[in-house]
Amino acid sequence: MNYLRTLAANIFKNRYLLLLWTKREIKARYAGTAAGVIWATLVPLCTIALYYIFFSLVLKIKIPEVAGSSGYFFYLLAGLIPWMSLSEGLGRSASCLVDYGFLVQKMVFPMDIIPATVVIVSLVPQVVGFFIYVAMLSLGGLVEWYRLLWVPVIFLCQVMLMLGMAYLLSALGAVFRDSIQAVGILLQFWFYLTPILYPLKMVPESFRPFILWSNPLTPLVMGYQWAFLGIAMPEWMPAMMVLWTFLALLMGPCLFYIVAPTLADQV
Repeated sequence: MNYLRTLAANIFKNRYLLLLWTKREIKARYAGTAAGVIWATLVPLCTIALYYIFFSLVLKIKIPEVAGSSGYFFYLLAGLIPWMSLSEGLGRSASCLVDYGFLVQKMVFPMDIIPATVVIVSLVPQVVGFFIYVAMLSLGGLVEWYRLLWVPVIFLCQVMLMLGMAYLLSALGAVFRDSIQAVGILLQFWFYLTPILYPLKMVPESFRPFILWSNPLTPLVMGYQWAFLGIAMPEWMPAMMVLWTFLALLMGPCLFYIVAPTLADQV
């Protein structure tokens, strides 16, 4: 808990630098492009359009949990939109301290804000995508607004989970460079072990407990599926979401600050 309090205090102390660095990263990400930061809107919009054409118009996959010919498409996006931000944020977190080694070596620069910046930047397309997604659900008559009130709560859990894991992965990436490459491979397995492409009931019962209890993203994704589409989930799933978030926030900053004194030499 002491490490978590230290992280919170340092981020609050350097909040203006965090804001400026985040703005810089967003601008740098789209620098040199004609559309600029508009790509933050175009990318999720084009992704949504692609999945709609492929799954709803070409394959015409249907799912009983959501009525209509576009039901599977809406089901897919409920988990895919947050997954895209999560995979990008965690993938970049693993190498962020190495990528910004010239800053880590400067003792005057607070290295605490680097993983946080990576997470914040990765969440921008998700926020834009959610607004587009809700508009599409509304047009399809699938929105129950009282459930949408829970989306910010689930999103907050996602942010906290990503922050904890970002600090964990950034520390590992700085000390063990092989872990940077391993994270990319693990994310591919993680995607297919999370009920994004398929409902949980399609998983064999012998394998289902593994996905339920050992995957931090399962309660998160099922929470979004419930909030957006009303798909039922176990009553204890919110408690699992909070538990995984709490564990990530404990473990991530702990490892980060344990290795922090040696990071300047590692990168």
